[in-house]
Amino acid sequence: MTLNHLQQNEVISPSIIESDLFQSMIKSGFIVDSAFDELDDIKKRIGACKTRRDNLILTVVPTMSCNFACPYCFQHDRRDEFMNHDTRRNFIQFFRRLLEETAYENMKLVFFGGEPLIDKATIYNLSKELIGICDERQITYSAKIITNGFLVDDESSREMRELRIMEAQVTIDGVPETHNKRRSLRQAVAGSCDTYDTILENVNLLNAHGIFVHVRFNVDRENVHAIDDFVTTMAYRIHQHELVNLHLAPVMQLAERHKANQNLLTSQEFALHEVNFFRLCIENGFSHSLKSRYPSFRMCSAGNYHNYIVSPSGDLFQCVEDLSDERYAVGNVTQNEEDIIDFQAINAKKWRDYSILQDETCLHCKMLPFCVSECPRNRLYFGKKNCVDARIKLTELIKFFSQLDAPSLKNIFQGGNFNV
Repeated sequence: MTLNHLQQNEVISPSIIESDLFQSMIKSGFIVDSAFDELDDIKKRIGACKTRRDNLILTVVPTMSCNFACPYCFQHDRRDEFMNHDTRRNFIQFFRRLLEETAYENMKLVFFGGEPLIDKATIYNLSKELIGICDERQITYSAKIITNGFLVDDESSREMRELRIMEAQVTIDGVPETHNKRRSLRQAVAGSCDTYDTILENVNLLNAHGIFVHVRFNVDRENVHAIDDFVTTMAYRIHQHELVNLHLAPVMQLAERHKANQNLLTSQEFALHEVNFFRLCIENGFSHSLKSRYPSFRMCSAGNYHNYIVSPSGDLFQCVEDLSDERYAVGNVTQNEEDIIDFQAINAKKWRDYSILQDETCLHCKMLPFCVSECPRNRLYFGKKNCVDARIKLTELIKFFSQLDAPSLKNIFQGGNFNV
């Protein structure tokens, strides 16, 4: 039965159809015509997300070196790699080739590591050159840095603004007791292991320069008890809530070669803790921390054809978690497409062919498309689905939303980020 039929035959009162709630549900896809093929629409939208040619995402790793010694880091094996002059030059040539092949409208550059601020010269030089190329071609340029936050200072914050790095991500693992135990300096001496206060002060410093900061909390059984205190501490110690997004992330077993971590949360455990985390964020003035996460039709950039992670040696990857092992590379900045060697071509094809819609069970699941934001690497490498996590979160979020008043809901959903 179509919406027009309902309206014309007054099956539903015109006042209901014209209400803001009903119209919002239509706009968000919760109410559709019975003739509308939702599965076909989802397939088209997923395909468009993977192949869209207007946006280019480049993640550059200036160095794998780091001043921290985090126990769950996947990059321990390649600490002393730096991007040299030749690789930087080859990367710029690679970038120019990409622009010749595709008429991009937007380009986002992300600096990652290691700790990228150890190599400020590469950040500065590459940024200046890429900004110049994009401005010349009228490509909208934006940039972000993923840093542990310890080396941030007033000078580097000013330089970030100059280089159009208007987003940063730092990690604070709970409260001082848990954070300082896990995120200590690599060559710490007695009495110098307090990185918590320094990072938190630097979040406020970045904000003072107008830089939006995503504060990530990596959680497992060792620090899950600190979620409540983490959020309330952020609420009173962060000066500009509107420039900070809080993000809870599970510590994960990233590769078979790494030592098994017995403290990992199950998908079900993490989902329940994350819903509680969302509640705390809203209660403490960080409602956009929920808005940026769920529910949305947002796919991991690793599944995007126009996404590349560039290692210090110039190897190209689809996912940052693969950086420590060149066997997962999909190419190198020195190569043209015809130069890509066999294993790289196999890796690239695996990522390009990946789709949640290859699973027949998923095609007929009522959770689709809520789960399209799942980690593609987990499914590709480990056959791990996001089902339990997504089901619990959706159920618990609906219960939570049902308890909120209209102004609170409007504040959370404002901006249209929840269209599914």
